[in-house]
Amino acid sequence: MIVIIALVLVVMLMLMLVLMLILMLILMLILMLVLMLMQVLVFGEIVAPRLISVSRECLFCKSVKTWKKTLIYVLSSYGGARLLL
Repeated sequence: MIVIIALVLVVMLMLMLVLMLILMLILMLILMLVLMLMQVLVFGEIVAPRLISVSRECLFCKSVKTWKKTLIYVLSSYGGARLLL
């Protein structure tokens, strides 16, 4: 009897964790959309293509040091909010 109750509690905890993860993902997506909209409103364009061009340059990086520099540049230019995403 106690084993059944314990199993039910574990299953319920797992379901709660999964639901919380799904909610977190949805909130992250909403936050990303809000950031994109704010970029459009503030800058008049989406600044995201800059990240694609930087990653394309990384394919031709000659050493790991320059790749790390570009990574740090991308992280610093996109700020703390992008770091969380």
